[in-house]
Amino acid sequence: MLFHKMLVGNLLFGDIFDEIAVCVGQATLTSGLKANGSAWQWGQNGHGQLGTGNTISYSSPVSVIGGHSFIQVSPGFTHSVFLKSDGSVFSCGRNTSGELGTGDVTNYSSPVSVIGNHVFTKISAGYLNTVALRSDGTAWAWGYNYFGNLGDNTTNNRSSPVSVVGNHTFTDISSGGDHRVTLKSNGSAWGWGLNTFGQLGDNTRREKSSPVSVVGNHSFIKICGGGSHTLALKSDGSVWSWGRNDYGQLGTGNVISRSSPVSVIGSHSFVDISAGDSHNLALKSDGSLWAWGLNNYGQLGTGSKTHTSSPVSVIGGHSFVKICGGSENSFALKADGTAWAWGYNWSGMLGDGTETDRSSPVSVI
Repeated sequence: MLFHKMLVGNLLFGDIFDEIAVCVGQATLTSGLKANGSAWQWGQNGHGQLGTGNTISYSSPVSVIGGHSFIQVSPGFTHSVFLKSDGSVFSCGRNTSGELGTGDVTNYSSPVSVIGNHVFTKISAGYLNTVALRSDGTAWAWGYNYFGNLGDNTTNNRSSPVSVVGNHTFTDISSGGDHRVTLKSNGSAWGWGLNTFGQLGDNTRREKSSPVSVVGNHSFIKICGGGSHTLALKSDGSVWSWGRNDYGQLGTGNVISRSSPVSVIGSHSFVDISAGDSHNLALKSDGSLWAWGLNNYGQLGTGSKTHTSSPVSVIGGHSFVKICGGSENSFALKADGTAWAWGYNWSGMLGDGTETDRSSPVSVI
């Protein structure tokens, strides 16, 4: 299959696709978007998260029903969220915490509209919740909120969108496992939610139910929430990280967790980054892909299952243009439009028609 664009958090299938995406938490599905706006998904479907109108799992792409045309798709743990060009948001799947934003807690196996007549420009599905940005930079969220994940200064679940407090204006947002990270136009990073390992970067390990600033006066151009860590890229190509580090996912050459930003070692210069649950991907300008962290399913693409606490090259001599880190798997796109995947393959999440884990890149069928 041919792809012409891949964005972190979204995977595309069909003749020509636009995006490839997986959730960084313990995801059960992979999502894709075609150039015509049709969404395609594959993987586990016990809650109707594939949007096929049933609860049958698939190991290769199937179309989301309803004849919708979307511009972005973002899968969560057991739900999926879709954005249309008019700013309306649709969702499907599990809804026990209100993560679909429908005003109820009923599961839906086909896309239903998020209530409230909101006009959003970006969506990011988390573990059991969703966050979205408006064109004015305000952030809104709904779903599971036990750790303050919604940023509304409470720990109450919400089944419809509520505003993140503080009158902040953000330019980008990313969902981690149970925390959210954002960027402002000046490059400052902010976050809220679970903070057990210091993943909010505010030099504490206390959860926050409203946005707090990452310490250090750093200026970033991209930020990604991992399972319990955060990854950020600067304009000089350096990568910084903070949070949980028991598998070396911070890339510091050790396994010491950090509650404030530290630099990834190796004097590398990267142009793109993507955080998985406990591993990371980073792309260089020559198309080479590097990875570090947890590797229990081969998600680092090194041909082995050995963890590493510093960047190592993905094997195979591949040249990629876009990358996407999943829960315990990885995806990448080449300039010729082919998509590649490796790592954990439960319920066919790699899209290669099998359920076999892969420790090196294989082509999506």
